Amino acid sequence: MTNESGFAAVAAFAARDLDLTLGVIRPAGGSLLVQQHSDGGARVRVEGVPAADDDRTDGWAWARGDVKSTLAEHGIMTWKCERSTGTRLGWDIILPTAGAVRLLTALIKSGMNAVERAALALTLALYEAGIEVRAAVDDDEALQPLALDAEDALALWKLLHGTSDRPAHIDISTWAGLDKLAGRLMRLPKLAVLIEAQPGCDDCAPPKPNRVRFGALTADEAQSLAAAVARRTAAAAQPTAPSGGQA
Repeated sequence: MTNESGFAAVAAFAARDLDLTLGVIRPAGGSLLVQQHSDGGARVRVEGVPAADDDRTDGWAWARGDVKSTLAEHGIMTWKCERSTGTRLGWDIILPTAGAVRLLTALIKSGMNAVERAALALTLALYEAGIEVRAAVDDDEALQPLALDAEDALALWKLLHGTSDRPAHIDISTWAGLDKLAGRLMRLPKLAVLIEAQPGCDDCAPPKPNRVRFGALTADEAQSLAAAVARRTAAAAQPTAPSGGQA
């Protein structure tokens, strides 16, 4: 890997991590954009930062008050840090380097409450497993129900059973197969939630795929599932030992 390609990979990972972290706490009814720029940093535009709640902490604490000073206090350089002109609290921030992007991500994580941390852990674990589904937290500080496309749900089940490289013999294109998959997922240990098959709709605009929907997970359940996914992903990445003895 050349220095240039290595730099690009580091910058892309930093921007992705920030995007996933903010996506977990995405403002309800608001907007969020994280855009990597060519110099290695990123632009963050957010609209609808929720108001502070004295009864709880959250990942938006940094975005209230004098944001530019807050970022500077944490060693985070900015090329631009302006409050948006909308009626709801929002910011337009340009971070010059991948290092600044990573520092902002760390600052956001440091303010997260237990539910937000659990949602982020699950999101990151799923992404590392190749399942691009985001767990999110709603305004009531609860994990939103997780909906996976049928292919992702099948990949998750195979991963957790250590059979990622073998056929599952479940036809997820049929209702019976989708329902069978939901039932198998519901038998996962340490998950006391309802998991349901949701048939798709080809005639809808846009079309809706077949999905498997998890009921609302607790923070502990989300952390447990994240840990299981991470363990299985790491195990699947290990080279398989050759069978048989040496010649």
